[in-house]
Amino acid sequence: MVDPGGLIEALRLCEKEQQDAPEFHSLFMHLLEARFERHGNPVINRLLKGSCTYETR
Repeated sequence: MVDPGGLIEALRLCEKEQQDAPEFHSLFMHLLEARFERHGNPVINRLLKGSCTYETR
């Protein structure tokens, strides 16, 4: 079993609020980017830069 408590805390998520996959992905990628850039390493942005489009049909 994996305890997601640390990740929930790092992303500042409400444990009682459900997150959808695109929203979680965005929060997680922003967290990774911020942490790496804080240490002078923009590797996330350089390797994984892209864009997402949300469509409701």
